Amino acid sequence: MQDISRYSILESLLSFWIIALLVISGGGCSVLLHKDSNRQLTGEQKAEMLRAWTAQPNQPSRPNEILASSVPELTERAMKDLGSRNDIVLVVFLARNDVTTTIYKIRDTMQSLDPKSSLNPYWVTDVPGFVGDPQTKCGVVVGHWYSDEKYPYRVSWERIVDTVLDREATYGTYLYSHNGKFLLTEDGQPEMEALQDVCFPGHPLASTRFASFGAANQSRPTLSRWKPISTLDEFATVQTTTKDVAAKTLMGDTLEGQACGNTVNINLRITDVFLHSRAEQNDPMYLIKGVLKVSRNAQTSPEIALVGAISRVNGVVNLAASSEGPNPRYRNTIISLFRDDADSGLEGMIEGMEEIEAAGCDDVRLTSKNGTKLTAFPKITAQVALFFSNPQMAPRSKLYSVYWLKVAEAHGSIDAPYYLGSRYEQRGATDPNAYAQAVQYYLAATTAYEDARAQAALGRMYEKGQGTKRDPEKAKQWSSAAKTTRQRAARVCASAQVREVVQRLLTQAYLQNKAGAETMNDLTGIRPDRGEFTISKVTAEDVVSLTYAFVCRAKGGFDNPNFHIEMPEKKVTVWRDQYGYETTTDNSMEQLSSQAAPALMNEAARNVVNYHTFNIKPLGDNRFKITYRGPRDIQSEEIQVN
Repeated sequence: MQDISRYSILESLLSFWIIALLVISGGGCSVLLHKDSNRQLTGEQKAEMLRAWTAQPNQPSRPNEILASSVPELTERAMKDLGSRNDIVLVVFLARNDVTTTIYKIRDTMQSLDPKSSLNPYWVTDVPGFVGDPQTKCGVVVGHWYSDEKYPYRVSWERIVDTVLDREATYGTYLYSHNGKFLLTEDGQPEMEALQDVCFPGHPLASTRFASFGAANQSRPTLSRWKPISTLDEFATVQTTTKDVAAKTLMGDTLEGQACGNTVNINLRITDVFLHSRAEQNDPMYLIKGVLKVSRNAQTSPEIALVGAISRVNGVVNLAASSEGPNPRYRNTIISLFRDDADSGLEGMIEGMEEIEAAGCDDVRLTSKNGTKLTAFPKITAQVALFFSNPQMAPRSKLYSVYWLKVAEAHGSIDAPYYLGSRYEQRGATDPNAYAQAVQYYLAATTAYEDARAQAALGRMYEKGQGTKRDPEKAKQWSSAAKTTRQRAARVCASAQVREVVQRLLTQAYLQNKAGAETMNDLTGIRPDRGEFTISKVTAEDVVSLTYAFVCRAKGGFDNPNFHIEMPEKKVTVWRDQYGYETTTDNSMEQLSSQAAPALMNEAARNVVNYHTFNIKPLGDNRFKITYRGPRDIQSEEIQVN
């Protein structure tokens, strides 16, 4: 006889299981059978079954809520009131932006699901206290762990919370209650020292030395949320290249020179050049620490601690004020340098110091006191300069992005004049004088490159009278010129010649994918055949002018997809538990999913819109080179467009 209660549960959830099993292509169907329907269970057996069904670990009492008005106060009270427990974790951090928002993000993440436990769905079950300081941006969150015996899966939980801390906080670490005291994670000491300086000034916690998990005489095993550093011989010493040697030579050197029309003297001492981890041999950056001092006339700045990096690829050096700096007036200090074209030293920009102009200086020239030169690195290129012009690299700087765009422009970038115009146009919202500079850069872009983007921007500015006298006629002329350029590029993309080549290249890619699908079918029994791609439309994008490369974007879908999954053989399994119950399990649901899943996949493939991009390089006389990056290689072809 069937166990009616369990069978009814299965029956009521059948639709859910069908959907889930169609996704994962597996599953089974089970029905619990009694060996003897008249058999009566003893009270002891019933109690044992109930314990097995409702078993929970020993849950300690929930800690009382802790109220405090400051980070030091809450941290101190938590350690005092909850230090005797073994189920408390403190997350202490320094937020990058709004501390209140960061607190709520950390709280939500701390209570993430524990994927390895079905009885205890959360690592942290509740938050007894939290507080943030808007002035220092420091915060602390107190979490109650679900077990008083140990911290199971602590490593996994930290990896999850680390993702939020890395994104939202400058520093962040964890303190766990253990045998009457709070312990740091194995790698948390440097973070805690930085937090103590900022978050606990003048408080006894600022000088407290916390022990760490894994220390001597510690009963708990050593754990780390980071991958252990390999002790293999190849990691014992950094494998250096010629560029690495040049970068490392800067350590202990002093760079001296002038800026701001030779009115400012600069002294930059490099104190350290190192990899973040010995195991990260492919890290593209060396980290750098340095000390900066500038003087102008009789005014001399204090020594400013800087941190940053030097690229192991192109030798670009970026340094910014460290949080260890003694004076908040210099917290926005930034200096960016690269190998100069004359190979005499370094050139770059500096910003954020009282001793220099408010707008910063873009004419820094420095030479090595020890005679070090970065000639092992390539000279700066337009592409590299354009990469470093990303505003996100120095979001608070007004000079950094503009400076690197000017470097890119000086080295022949066709995009830099337009981007410079765009930067100054954006600044015009708060500084109307910037509009005139935007107009000048847009005019330079149209003169040198016939840039359709700049033409459209000039039409907009002449229409509004921004940076120039309002002139509807000129606005119409510039807008029309931009429209004409884009229409001509669109006609190239929509031409029969381009469509024919695009279709042929996509067909070749389809055949390559089909061959791979056959191999996958032999190995797994699954054949993912999406069918042939049919073009519905080809449009032009990223159009600067018809003398520079642009993109044709093909839109379309797959015809006649044919996904297939081999039907598994029918299997039936019968097993008996200690109470004499028999359970019969078969793989009928797996068979059903093998039949239904391909139909769903085929329907989805038919309804999905796909895009493919092709680079178009004008060769003159209506000839173009089409380049497509296929699944295995890059293919190109030259055509004549009528």
